[in-house]
Amino acid sequence: NPEASVENGWSSILYWPHADHQDISLQRINGFLLLDNRAAIARHLSIDPARNLDDLGLFLCGWDQMGADFLRMVEGEFALAVSAADGESLSLMRDATGRWPLFYSEKTGTLAYGPEALPLAHWHGAVRADMDRLADFLDGRPEWGPASFLAGVNRVEPATILTIAKNGQKRLTRWWRLDYSRHPLTD
Repeated sequence: NPEASVENGWSSILYWPHADHQDISLQRINGFLLLDNRAAIARHLSIDPARNLDDLGLFLCGWDQMGADFLRMVEGEFALAVSAADGESLSLMRDATGRWPLFYSEKTGTLAYGPEALPLAHWHGAVRADMDRLADFLDGRPEWGPASFLAGVNRVEPATILTIAKNGQKRLTRWWRLDYSRHPLTD
């Protein structure tokens, strides 16, 4: 189960330890979320409107029922951390446009994550620039890959889910890609 160090809601760093830590708990979902199609989601999931779920509760119902496939039906903005119902994994995810930032860092078997890179760099031990990432930016190259501008801190890319198991194994899943065949580029 994950642990939270919550000092200002989501604006603080949240921690998710790997297998060595057994005695800690956290609510199953944290982050930024704005659903634009709440009614359609509730209908699709057969959720009684009387349950009066907030966006996070509705999202969690969809995630539990459909897993990553649920993200394809979500219209809105999000940067979320969702722990599995059994507490064996944590998924960090962002919407297709990447409206909200989501960063993570690892140190001594613990994963820390949050919406800002600088606190994570302090937590990681030293605030240093990632010179390769900075050179790419100054050269005008697009922002691809997980590197942030700070060494030891990575970002979750838009339209991506990073799932971390308790044993430390990571799986990266791209849940959406633009289908260029439906929108051909013409002269």
